[in-house]
Amino acid sequence: MRKLLPMLVLLPALALAGCASPQPAASDAPSSPAVESPSPTTEPAPATPTPDTSAPPVASGDITPEIAYDLCKQQIASAGGYLAEGDPANVIYAPFEETVSVVRDDGYVGIYIEVTDGNNANQPESALECVVGGTAENPDWYTYGIGTRMDSREEIEESLRLVHSA
Repeated sequence: MRKLLPMLVLLPALALAGCASPQPAASDAPSSPAVESPSPTTEPAPATPTPDTSAPPVASGDITPEIAYDLCKQQIASAGGYLAEGDPANVIYAPFEETVSVVRDDGYVGIYIEVTDGNNANQPESALECVVGGTAENPDWYTYGIGTRMDSREEIEESLRLVHSA
């Protein structure tokens, strides 16, 4: 029995040691990072942010007719007093393909955009005329405004090339 006593003490200790899983030392960290699963109470983050559609971003670099088109619409909308007050969704700009643009001798770009202002019961049909230089990030406005529509492309191009006196 004396011989069995040390064995009886060792057996429970060995049994307990086999049930416990060994803890890795701090220096024995796994080489790949562990992936944590989100807790059930945490709200998942949105996959992509919703862009602000009130003012579409303008490309960067030198002014091109396409950039002038975007800048002109933004300038008229933000300057106030050009379009009738009301719902911006009621303002319809002609697509870029239907605009008239010229690159002037001074390097500025002129753009003519027909617009239908559904908020203006007195004169819904009009046109934007803008002449802008500089860069998309730092436009140099020669002139911008809204007026009546013109009938001929030649008349529009002449107006955009015109040097206005200050």
